[in-house]
Amino acid sequence: VDQIQLADGSTPTASDLGLNTTGSVLQVVQDRIVGNVSTTSSSLQDSGLVVSITPSSTSSKILVIAYSTNIVTQDGGQLTGEIQSQIGGGGYSTLQGFGGDAGAGATNNYIGSIYSSSLHSPNTTSQVDYKVKFRNSGGGGTVFLVGYTPQHHGITLMEIAG
Repeated sequence: VDQIQLADGSTPTASDLGLNTTGSVLQVVQDRIVGNVSTTSSSLQDSGLVVSITPSSTSSKILVIAYSTNIVTQDGGQLTGEIQSQIGGGGYSTLQGFGGDAGAGATNNYIGSIYSSSLHSPNTTSQVDYKVKFRNSGGGGTVFLVGYTPQHHGITLMEIAG
């Protein structure tokens, strides 16, 4: 026998074997970028962070963690943004917003870090794509995501068993 089988010949589930997997991390995927991304636009712009995951069960939840540890603003720029998701290529929608504020009229202010997390219940076993978009909501100036190393900007997904 190459696999465990129940008496009726079917493949057992974790619960059939007395295992409780609820809350366990089933898979982890991530994307990180190196390089600088900037905008003066008040419209959402792609940050370059995009990652996909295919849940193993419709009851799984996806813990989404996005971060940027080097944010610089110039001449009153303020950074805000969104984590967006799409299921099975059906089009992106907002999952979680995030923001920071350098202060109006500021010049070359270092904001620091932004972290955003969300627990998503996509209820699918189709591919789910997540991306990070950002904008300058300060009414002037520029916002920069400054990335000298891959640790500066990233998005991590963890599938959590439901």
